[in-house]
Amino acid sequence: MLKLRSIAKTFYKRELGNGRQTSFWFDNWSEKGVLSEVLGDRGIIDMGVAKYATVEEAVLNTRRRKRHRTSILKDMEAELSVIVSNLRSEEEDVSLWRRKSGYRKTFSTQETWLLLRVSKVYCDWSRGIWMKQATPKYAFMAWLAARDRLSTLDRIAKWSQGTVTTCVLCNLGT
Repeated sequence: MLKLRSIAKTFYKRELGNGRQTSFWFDNWSEKGVLSEVLGDRGIIDMGVAKYATVEEAVLNTRRRKRHRTSILKDMEAELSVIVSNLRSEEEDVSLWRRKSGYRKTFSTQETWLLLRVSKVYCDWSRGIWMKQATPKYAFMAWLAARDRLSTLDRIAKWSQGTVTTCVLCNLGT
């Protein structure tokens, strides 16, 4: 599960209301993504925002540095100035989950699974081979033949060098 953490992060986002429940550095609320990953530890120092501050605390912090040398930090300051006007003190922050049609407030296990899995072509011959009345030995042989995995003479010749490839019935070359 921990190995899939980076994939799971792409399915979760926060929409700002009042900014009190959203972490400034560790939640995905910005257009740029999770700020601790974008700016790193040096960004935390350069911005002058506490490591565990909420978005509301970061916006209302008057002691943080406003002028920066790098363009990404200047862009973050511009984004923060826009957020100041958009914060709504009466509304809570909302968790959003990625769906096929974009981010929504409800989570769907089915849609998440469909977005994660690799869909393959439908196998239309399987019901003809794997049926209730089939003899397992013959069903297995038919399955091998359908998958082109039978140990025919041409396939055996590829595996081992020096195999005689003449036909056993008519003694002609294949």
